Amino acid sequence: MSLLQNKNFILHWLSVSLAQLGGYFTMVALPWLVLSQTNNDAFLMSIVMACFSLPHGFFILFGGALADRWSPLLVLFRSRQFGIGVMLCLAACVYLQITPIPVLCVFGLILGTLGAFGIPASQSILPSICKDEELGLANGIVMGTSQLAQIVGPLLAGWLIWLMRYLNQVNPEQYDSTSLALAFVVDAGLVLISICLLYYIQVKPVARSAKGLFTLVFQGMQFCWLDQGIRLVLAYLILISFFMHGPLLAVLPLIAKVDLSLTEAGYGTLYAMIGVGTLIGAGMAIWLRPAPDKLGLFVLIGDLTSGISLFLLGFVSASLISVSICLIVMGIATGFIMIAGTTWFQRRTPNEYMGRVMSVLMFCILGLMPLSGAIAGFFNKHYGNQWVVMSAGSLIITFALLGLMLPKVRRMGKTPEMSVASISKLSPDAQAQYELGVATKNNI
Repeated sequence: MSLLQNKNFILHWLSVSLAQLGGYFTMVALPWLVLSQTNNDAFLMSIVMACFSLPHGFFILFGGALADRWSPLLVLFRSRQFGIGVMLCLAACVYLQITPIPVLCVFGLILGTLGAFGIPASQSILPSICKDEELGLANGIVMGTSQLAQIVGPLLAGWLIWLMRYLNQVNPEQYDSTSLALAFVVDAGLVLISICLLYYIQVKPVARSAKGLFTLVFQGMQFCWLDQGIRLVLAYLILISFFMHGPLLAVLPLIAKVDLSLTEAGYGTLYAMIGVGTLIGAGMAIWLRPAPDKLGLFVLIGDLTSGISLFLLGFVSASLISVSICLIVMGIATGFIMIAGTTWFQRRTPNEYMGRVMSVLMFCILGLMPLSGAIAGFFNKHYGNQWVVMSAGSLIITFALLGLMLPKVRRMGKTPEMSVASISKLSPDAQAQYELGVATKNNI
């Protein structure tokens, strides 16, 4: 059956895209809200955004375990349901101007927790509705469209906030509670539509473990540790992600608002440049289809390119065109690595472990972002944007060059799968899950 004739895939594709589109309304409105009411305080903004992503450092591991124990579709459905209610409460508080920093931190923690349960569940659905040979293309379509949402979402959000403020005749130095509240309402509305689509997805039944959550989490982490290839890739991801995502999250709103003197519309447009690059990178990954033995080389070259672009951002932060080019280049590298890497993980992992392995992967990418962002915000406040991005970029360049010089790291995608000796180290129940997962995966 052709992928585009697969009803379940189409529904999942549309659902993910709409939820992603809504999420970017919040990602534009929230930091702008904090900067507007704190006189551009970089540290307070990084604290609020850290609270938004902090739960990924813990709960995302349990999100994957829940997906393996129950159903990724059910976990995703429930997390989005609760997310709508929380988002509408946040919109009401913003509209009524009840937005002290502690309140925003609480909302960030709740929404981040729900996202921590939903992200690995969403990543785990594709292998259960697509054939193994279709995973690369399926990931490319879903993630490529998500990056298209990263272009359209910030643009729509930024221009919507600016237009509403203009119509309400609010001074540019102040924030308009009506326009910002509307951005959160739009997010909730798009998530509601995505939930409606989830109703019609039919996932092939898979045997689920009755073990406790802590046991499932431990088994998932043990699986990732015993598989040498997964262990090496995850260790590298932690290192790079710590110095990439946090600093960019802390610096980009300030570059837009302070260095470039942009409005909300300008910030949304600038944010969309990352999506433009990521969409291009995703297309390149679908076209080139890198073999496992070449994956490490592509990843290292991509990270080297991102590190150079981040470093150069410190020199060109006063030029809109130059900043946009740097963000597009970083997006291209990110999009390519995201598609190729996720497909590699999905093909390597049995279905019974899929949710937990995806949650560990997401933890390595996002889990330390709150700490990284808070540290970047602290140094930003004391030393400025230029010092932060140049330091982070220099470290990423160093790690990527070291990886290129080490054959084991350079060929990390070709590392053999779990050996018989490693499988024997799993508990009897985990061994049974692994063998069942391999058999199920081979029969899809």
